[in-house]
Amino acid sequence: MFFLCYLVPQTITKVLLQYCVVLAKSFPSYCEKEKIPCVLMNNIQQMRVLLEKMFESMGAKQLTAEEDRLENEEEPEELDEEAITDNEGEDDMSACSESEGSEVDNKEKENKDESSGYDDSEEEQEKAEKKDKEKQEDVKSKQLDTEAADILNDLQVKLNTFLDNFSMGFAKSFQARINGCMRQMAELLYQIKGPPNHNTAEADADNMLRPLMEFLDGNLSIFADVCEKTVLKRILKDLWKIVLSSLEKTIVLPQSNDSLGAQLLTAAKGLSSLKGGGEAKTLTPKQCIIMDAGLETIKQYFHAGGNGLKKAFVEKSPELASLRYALSLYSQSTDALIKTFVTTQHSQVHDGMGIRITGNEKIRPDRGSGIEKPIGEAILQIDMMLGKERKIIVKVIAVNDMKWQTSGMFRPFVDVSMVGPFLADKKRKFTTKSKNNSWSAKFNEAFQFVLGKESPDCYELQVTVKDYCFGRADRVVGMAVIQLRDIADRKSCVCWCPIGRRVQTDETGLTVMRILSQRPADEVAKEFVKLKSETRPVEEGR
Repeated sequence: MFFLCYLVPQTITKVLLQYCVVLAKSFPSYCEKEKIPCVLMNNIQQMRVLLEKMFESMGAKQLTAEEDRLENEEEPEELDEEAITDNEGEDDMSACSESEGSEVDNKEKENKDESSGYDDSEEEQEKAEKKDKEKQEDVKSKQLDTEAADILNDLQVKLNTFLDNFSMGFAKSFQARINGCMRQMAELLYQIKGPPNHNTAEADADNMLRPLMEFLDGNLSIFADVCEKTVLKRILKDLWKIVLSSLEKTIVLPQSNDSLGAQLLTAAKGLSSLKGGGEAKTLTPKQCIIMDAGLETIKQYFHAGGNGLKKAFVEKSPELASLRYALSLYSQSTDALIKTFVTTQHSQVHDGMGIRITGNEKIRPDRGSGIEKPIGEAILQIDMMLGKERKIIVKVIAVNDMKWQTSGMFRPFVDVSMVGPFLADKKRKFTTKSKNNSWSAKFNEAFQFVLGKESPDCYELQVTVKDYCFGRADRVVGMAVIQLRDIADRKSCVCWCPIGRRVQTDETGLTVMRILSQRPADEVAKEFVKLKSETRPVEEGR
C-alpha cells in the first residue's frame, strides 16, 4: 500500500511535468496557428481535471472527513467501558448477598469470580492492543494519504503555472497585430477635431475602435469554437491586459522602444521623438471623452453579457486603473500636474532617506542611515520668509566627498532649481560658479526664489551637481531633493543632503512625466521633464 500511495503520484508528477517542459520549448513555434495552441492548452486543462478526479478516488481529499468520523466513533467506546465498570459493581453486590447462605458456596464462587475476572481482563487487554494496532495502521495510512495529497496538490499548482505561461505567451503572439490596430485607431482619433460633445462620443468611439474590433471578432470566434471554457477565459484575461496596455502606450501616453529614462531625456531635448519620430501628439478634451467612451465599449465586449470576463475582474484590473488615471491627469494643466508630482513623490533620491537638518552649519550631524554607496553630500542653508513676499533664500555652502573619476580637470558646480506650480513668470533656476579640481568644494553662494500662490507643501528644491565641460555637455555628478514640507515649520535651517545618481519615481510620477513630455510648446513642462530625467553617466567623467 505504501508503494501504491507514494510512488504512483511521484511517477505521474514526473511524466506530466516532463511533458510540459518539452511542450514549453516548442510552444512558441505553434502560436502562429491559432488552433494548435488552443488544443495543447485544452490537453493540459483536461489533465488537471482527470488528475483531480483521480485525486478524489484515492481519498486524499476525504482525510478531514474521515478523521472527524473516527473521532466521533471513539466516544461510544468510552461509554461502553463505563458500562462494563458498572456491571462489575452490580456483580459484586449480588455476590455479597448470596454469601450469607454458605461459606463453601462462597469460596467456590470466589474462585469462579477470580478465574472469570482474570479471563475478562485478559480479553480486555487483547482488545485494547488490537485497537491500538488498528489506530496505528490508520494513522500510518493517513500519513501516506497526506503525502500523496501534497504531491498531487503541488503538481496541480505547477500545471496551472504552465497553463498560465502558455496562455500569456499565446496572447503575446498577437502583440504586434494589436499594436498595429492601435496605430490605426490613433490616426482615426487624431482626425477628430472640435469642441467636446458627449452626444457624439459613443459614435466616434465606435468608429475609432473599428480596427481593434475587427481583429478581436476574427480571432475570438475561433477561440470560442476550439477552446474549453476555462482555457478561453485565460486567453481573454491575457488579451484584455495586452489591449489596455497597448492602448495606454500607443495612444494615451505614446512611447518609443527605448527605456523610459532615455526616452524622457530625449523628449526633454526634442519632445518630438517619443513616437519614434514626427510630431508629438497630444489629446484634446474631445478626444479624451472619446477615449472614455471607447473604454466602456471594450469593457462590455470582454464581459460579453456574462459569457466572458467577470465584471469584478475587469473593474479591478490594474491596467484599467492605470489607463483611467492617465486619462484623468491628461486634461490637467501643467501646474496641476507638477503639483501632483511634488505632493506624491516623497522618495525621489535614496528613498527619501539620509537628509539631516540642523540649526546652523557648525552643528555637523552624524551620517545619514540607509544610504548605499553615497557619492557626495550637499550642504545648503535655507531661510524661509513666508509672509506676503513668500521668499526662499537658498545658500549653497558646500558639496563634500564627491565620488567622480575623470581623465581631465574636474570643475564641479551646482544648479539649484525650485519646482512647483505657478512659477512660469518667476526665476526657477540659479547656478553657482565652478571650482577647479575640488572633490570637496566650498561655494557659499546665496540665491533668492519667490514661490507661487500654493502652500509650501507643493514646492521642492532640487540640487544638481555637475562637472563643467568646455565645448560639450556638462556631466551630471548627482542630485538631491529637499521638499519644503519637511522644513516649513523652520524659519532657518541647514540641510545635509546625500547625493544620488538619479531621481526615482513611482507610477504616478512616471505618468506625470510622460504626459508633460508631450507638451513641446510648454517651456515649464519641457524644463521639468529635463530636470527630472537627468542621470549620472555610467562612465562618469572619462
